[in-house]
Amino acid sequence: MKFFTVIISFLIGIIIFMPKENIFFTLQKELKKENIFINTKTSSTILNLYLKDSIIFINGIDIAKINSISITPLIFFNKIELKNIKIDFNNLKITTLSLNHSIIEPLNIKIKGFSEFANIRGNIDRKIKIYLLNLTNETIKSFLKKDKKGYFYAQKF
Repeated sequence: MKFFTVIISFLIGIIIFMPKENIFFTLQKELKKENIFINTKTSSTILNLYLKDSIIFINGIDIAKINSISITPLIFFNKIELKNIKIDFNNLKITTLSLNHSIIEPLNIKIKGFSEFANIRGNIDRKIKIYLLNLTNETIKSFLKKDKKGYFYAQKF
């Protein structure tokens, strides 16, 4: 019993004292190698890292603005929640987007979101596949593939 108490205390200590902002700055350095920059204001609490008024640049081009991002990096479960995303392509707006990762499925990230133009569902494993359900924007349809479930974007990496 004492062994489990020590292990649980150790895990809780890692979560609380994890340098969340420093991990984000390291991620920014890695993204810089791919010409991706995130201009944002950061703050953190015991469990979360918050990014406010984020602007994402790819190859120097302003691609998206995100009002708020909440990152919850726990050991067994991780969650990223984005709110009020404005994509500069065709003035698209996404109300919420949530990415969830669990050690139960370590190679899978689940995506769920809501927008003005569609409901977003998908996952990332060895490939990314995102469905835009009830899609109302005709311009986007030309960039997507379609199957029985609906319109989707797929990419292997």
